[in-house]
Amino acid sequence: MSEKKPIDDVKEIIEIVKENIEDIKSDIKLIKQYIRKIEIRKEIEEQEAQRQENEYVIEKKGWWW
Repeated sequence: MSEKKPIDDVKEIIEIVKENIEDIKSDIKLIKQYIRKIEIRKEIEEQEAQRQENEYVIEKKGWWW
């Protein structure tokens, strides 16, 4: 007659939920880091494109051409 008490079952369920929440928090943290890396890459690409656009020199046609 060593059946678990209902409160023990609830405690176990709470522990399982707590572990799941910690895993979800960890996953969210990793996702945020990944998104930041992507945003930084895009920003660098945009800056590089802007820099190349600013370096482009349009030849002015003189009265000879």
